[in-house]
Amino acid sequence: MIEIIKELPLMIAIISIAWLTIVVLTLKDVFKRTDINNSAKIIWVVIGLIPLVGLLTYGFINYKRTKSILIGTILATIISATAFWYFAIYEQEKNRTDVTNKQAITKTATQFVQEFLDNEDAANKKYLQKDSSIIEISGEVDKLESDEMGTVIYLKTNIEGTIVSCRLQDKVTVQNGSIITVKGIFTGFIMGQIQLSECKLITAQNNSTTNTTIIQKTTQTDTTATAQPITKDTTKATSVVAKNYTSSKGQIKFFSKTPAEDIQATNTQIVSKISSKGAIEFAALIKGFRFENELMQKHFNEEGYLYSDKYPKSEFKGNITNFSAINLTKDGTYKATSTGNLTLHGVTKPITAAGTITVKNGKFQLSSLFKLRVQDFNVDGSDVAEQLDITVTAEYQ
Repeated sequence: MIEIIKELPLMIAIISIAWLTIVVLTLKDVFKRTDINNSAKIIWVVIGLIPLVGLLTYGFINYKRTKSILIGTILATIISATAFWYFAIYEQEKNRTDVTNKQAITKTATQFVQEFLDNEDAANKKYLQKDSSIIEISGEVDKLESDEMGTVIYLKTNIEGTIVSCRLQDKVTVQNGSIITVKGIFTGFIMGQIQLSECKLITAQNNSTTNTTIIQKTTQTDTTATAQPITKDTTKATSVVAKNYTSSKGQIKFFSKTPAEDIQATNTQIVSKISSKGAIEFAALIKGFRFENELMQKHFNEEGYLYSDKYPKSEFKGNITNFSAINLTKDGTYKATSTGNLTLHGVTKPITAAGTITVKNGKFQLSSLFKLRVQDFNVDGSDVAEQLDITVTAEYQ
């Protein structure tokens, strides 16, 4: 309740004023009555303490004597429901965080990745803090992908096997090889990939045609690196060896039905690798899960649930046990079973998941559906969701 008051003070104020008005009106009417004794008045006060029901009961019974209480109670209910819908649902779904004019630390794509390769723990502690999580990053466009959640731009680095993934709030079109600057919220680093969410395109300089977008910027100097001009990176850095099959185009969805509401979120910035012998890795950043309701997304990441500032990612490492029976050179659909260890919220547990691998035109897609109990990973889901239905898909090449 305290968190809701902090996050939505105007909503709480409107609801409180509406109900305080009708409560005062009702109490005033009760105590000025001469047709009932003091015991009856006390009983009505106690009944009135029952939210909504007590006031409606008093209003209905005394409607002929005073219509204002029943009408006021109905109006207070309508005002409360409208305020809740607007502030807690509509605003959270339609008006996402806008980073355009927020202070940001300026980096090139290679500089940012190198900082994590040098010391991932220190970099996570630095950039997962609220006052330094807004990053303005420049680099060369490697590719652009669209999915059900919008557009993701990937920026090249000079470090083999690494890349920067930026999920944009708006649909944009830029050419591969363009030099761009993007500002967004840092969500983490997994398997050689930096990820940003809620991004805005600040500038873009295309190769063949000039299509430059410039937005007012507010930047903050990073003491560990000087801001660089928007030019192709020439930084030399450590090499990272790639695995046999890789996927940066996939998603993890979770769904849970609770008495209060259905909870669901999607993360389309997952990274996965499969070796030629069937060893499989999946990694996803907790802050990369996007809810339609931004307030719910914030609570999902807080200390009381998945605590993504301390445990920024989830990883699965295991093997496809029947990988030798799957012919990746022949089109078809094959059953697959993976066993391994899943790490979530700092806890590692063995899991087994069944799925399918579909081979088509030299590429293949993995899909799986399984259930997950968050209590097994020391997460208290009593107020949110105790069991999640997890759907995983990934395309490999």
